Amino acid sequence: MSTVRASLFRACASRFAPRR
Repeated sequence: MSTVRASLFRACASRFAPRR
């Protein structure tokens, strides 16, 4: 289940650094 983890990680990163 790597896709699920990647999706969550990307969502968190987007929220923490939406500008980046």
